[in-house]
Amino acid sequence: MMIPEDECERLKVRRSLVFFACPDRDVTITCVDGSNKYPPVSVAKYRYDDTVAFVDEPARKIILAPASRVN
Repeated sequence: MMIPEDECERLKVRRSLVFFACPDRDVTITCVDGSNKYPPVSVAKYRYDDTVAFVDEPARKIILAPASRVN
């Protein structure tokens, strides 16, 4: 992020968001403000729910199929 050169722009309130492309599946996501606005959820559960919400039944069966091991 670049720091604005203009002083008025530097004084404006900004918010930052952290984005992890490959977070640990076992990490629990909670509200950063300490509120209970949303219930805690694991990364694995969040990603699963997000994926399944947008696929049809045949694709859901593929997603839920056990992964084969490659040696």
